Amino acid sequence: FLAQGFNNMAKALDERIADLVDSESKLRSSQEQYKSLNSLLRVRIDEATHELIDANRKLEDSAMEADAANKAKSNFLATMSHELRTPLNAILGYSEYLAGEMGSKTDPEWIELLGRINTSGKHLLQLIGNILDLSKIEAGKIQLNLEYVAIPELVDVSSDTIIPLTNK
Repeated sequence: FLAQGFNNMAKALDERIADLVDSESKLRSSQEQYKSLNSLLRVRIDEATHELIDANRKLEDSAMEADAANKAKSNFLATMSHELRTPLNAILGYSEYLAGEMGSKTDPEWIELLGRINTSGKHLLQLIGNILDLSKIEAGKIQLNLEYVAIPELVDVSSDTIIPLTNK
């Protein structure tokens, strides 16, 4: 009876050892798979890191190009506005001179037309100044001041410019 108990215990022990050997084999196989996957993951992480570094370099280059283009645009606007203002001021001066010289000697319609030329020229000069101000704002070289605008006067000036054109 005792021998039978030892045999059963030995058999159970042999089965347990076989299970442990099988588990150890599976564990070693899992460890190899883990090492392989870990290696593959490191390669992919390295690749992704290099791609991110390249993308960041390209973004930095693009940002520098955009900044250079913005500065070139601002310089162009400043130069262009100066070049336009000079002859426009001459036109305004001539229209004021002619209006003063003609006085009451000529047809009131001519005086009105010279006034429209002067008003339109001043409006154009203001638009050019606004373009220059915009480039200064973009460059961070201007302070903004809030002002009230007289809408009726703005409508009157616009009407004085548009009405003769629509009549023609």
